[in-house]
Amino acid sequence: MINIAVCDDDISEIARLQKMFARLAVCSSFDIQIHYFTSGKELLRKYKEHTPSTFQVLCLDIEMPDINGIELAQEIRNSPDFDVQIIFLTSYPAYILDSLDTQPFQYLIKPVLYEFFESKMFKLLNYLYSQSKKYLTIKIEGEDFFFRYSEIIAIQKSKKVIGRDYMEIITTAKDYYTTKGILSEIQSKLEFPFLQVHRSVLINLDHLRKLTASSVIMINDSEFPLSRSKSKLVKEALARNLVMGLKDNV
Repeated sequence: MINIAVCDDDISEIARLQKMFARLAVCSSFDIQIHYFTSGKELLRKYKEHTPSTFQVLCLDIEMPDINGIELAQEIRNSPDFDVQIIFLTSYPAYILDSLDTQPFQYLIKPVLYEFFESKMFKLLNYLYSQSKKYLTIKIEGEDFFFRYSEIIAIQKSKKVIGRDYMEIITTAKDYYTTKGILSEIQSKLEFPFLQVHRSVLINLDHLRKLTASSVIMINDSEFPLSRSKSKLVKEALARNLVMGLKDNV
């Protein structure tokens, strides 16, 4: 599912966009969920309460009283969710130049025509679905959370919850997220450079800092046990990862 946030202080514009998204959902196969906000600060609070990747798309009105859409986009670009796709809504094309630093995907000039809206949304949603393999989707307390592969340091069986199948996801933002599930299910969704180093631990080799005879130490100083049976496999994978990195820099 792709989560989209729409933020506009004009209730009539919100109602207009609700109809457009409802029509889009009916005539397409995209699995989308739309969240509506009438205040930029309200949306920003939502970001601070729910990370990572709260939304994959933001439709932001530029002219808002509490915090304008450009300022809001700048705040979000400085957050861990910096690569969210942004669409600006505006009645004044002159604002376009001021917003370029926020790297928007598109602009919708009010009043928005449905045909133009549909064309741009189809393009964006197709792009997001093509990129979906670079995200791990996890359900936490009933909500879908999207983790970029690059921000995951490790996944381990939770030590906080005893007697149940729970896992902890450790991210580069120094956050820990607990979710119900078993490690083998997560492992089946992930590809290289994710590697199982112990029966209860998966790591992202891109974030490995040090390898010892009995453990792996990650860039955030987390240390995990290294099984004897996995040691050779980890060394080979690490060498492969280094070679791939060298090729990318040639």
